[in-house]
Amino acid sequence: MEMEIHIKIGKIIIKKYSDYAEKNTLDDECEYFPTLTIIIDGVVESFDGSTQNKESIKKDLVDFAKQLYVDSWLQNAKEDQEEQDIEETNDAIKTFNKLYFKKMHSKKK
Repeated sequence: MEMEIHIKIGKIIIKKYSDYAEKNTLDDECEYFPTLTIIIDGVVESFDGSTQNKESIKKDLVDFAKQLYVDSWLQNAKEDQEEQDIEETNDAIKTFNKLYFKKMHSKKK
């Protein structure tokens, strides 16, 4: 139960932040992803449970954030071109993974 509450709270914060970022046009690499990482890490750290459950919370939140990012990317691509294709989705996922996990790896060093 407590785990689900952390996930729900995390998703609400991430959604509000995603909406804010979209409205205010934040730079992905310098603004959006560093803050997103802090949000997700903070929610995970606040959970007083097993490492396995913390990893599960983190995965849920990262997957949720990735889907919001992809949706936003595709919405912007839709405005730029008439047809969307699988390549746009793949580009969005690759960019998310590159920027999100780059911050995680540089943080561990």
